[in-house]
Amino acid sequence: MAQGISLENALNLPFVAAEVMDTLVGSIGLVTVSPFTALTETWLLARKQSDGV
Repeated sequence: MAQGISLENALNLPFVAAEVMDTLVGSIGLVTVSPFTALTETWLLARKQSDGV
């Protein structure tokens, strides 16, 4: 790599490691929230229809 830094050492730099973790946590959050939102909306619509509104 550039300036003689190996890939392993570059990924262990604090600012790089923080960005990698932010990306992973954000991705996990999006994958988790999407199905939860769909299930919640389905439940609300089913409840609304059963009330006859």
